[in-house]
Amino acid sequence: MKERNTTIDFLRGLAVLLMILIHATAYFLGDPTVYAVWDYTHFAVPLFVFCSGYIFFAKDSITTLSVSYVVKGLKRLVIPYYLFLIPFFILVFIKNPTSFNIKQMTEKILLSGGRDLSWLVILFIYFLFLIPVIHFMYRQKKWLFYILTGTAFVSTVLLLISIPPVPFRYVMWLPWTFFLIFTLLFTNHKENRYFFIGTILLSVMTFFITRDFLQSQGKTLVLTENKYPPNLYYLSYGIFFTTVMYWVHRLVSKNKLYMTYLQKPFDFLSAHSYSLFFIHFLFVKIFVDYGFHKIIGPWWFFVVLLFLSAAVQKGILLIRAGK
Repeated sequence: MKERNTTIDFLRGLAVLLMILIHATAYFLGDPTVYAVWDYTHFAVPLFVFCSGYIFFAKDSITTLSVSYVVKGLKRLVIPYYLFLIPFFILVFIKNPTSFNIKQMTEKILLSGGRDLSWLVILFIYFLFLIPVIHFMYRQKKWLFYILTGTAFVSTVLLLISIPPVPFRYVMWLPWTFFLIFTLLFTNHKENRYFFIGTILLSVMTFFITRDFLQSQGKTLVLTENKYPPNLYYLSYGIFFTTVMYWVHRLVSKNKLYMTYLQKPFDFLSAHSYSLFFIHFLFVKIFVDYGFHKIIGPWWFFVVLLFLSAAVQKGILLIRAGK
């Protein structure tokens, strides 16, 4: 059995924690402190994207886009989503049968709609094709790689100015390609201290330059509002925190106490991140539909969501093991 990368497990586990925290605090934005936490923890998706790209780009061989590769990847991404839809539709019907309609069902089934959770499924379906293509270009067709890099970067800049009048799901693959290219370069130069320092400085500088630009244009600085599709402001923020968190783990992993006890929860969250993504949404819906979240407040809501989601995941594992 191949040994897991504990740093990637830490980053993916952290992304799960941030994801649940974001969705727990989203219903209490009237509180300035909660709002700040909600806004500035929006680097969860960049962490997920980085981890997926890193694992692939670290391979010595180039994966070809074969039918078996695509089918296997689609099954891994789509089947959990459709399994999630079954209890989701049941919860919708129980709460309000009149709101349960064919249009809503069709949008969910076809992975269409707005910013609901299916957009992330679509994004990773894009990555199923993009990551091998980027890897191939970098290894075999450098001139195509440079053209793609330039095009992807320009798209992140143009998105600061205006968003195309089409559903963001159709165009989000291009700016996210720029982040995947950062991931590829990071994977190949992760031991280079100058690359690390340069990435930190350049991402900070880019973040504040783009922030000033957005402010001068009277545009919102809320990170999540710059995520659909992601512009350079949002992506530079994600690049900065991804780089910082990567090296934070590299430093703390030297502590045996951390690696013995605290790494394990992150390993669990990482190994089951995709299913936890769907499970916690079901609990969010239950608590919000019936107003339970208002009783316990944002921080306990986060704790309860985390505990219940992890408990259900653990229960599923035990059932599969026949215990």
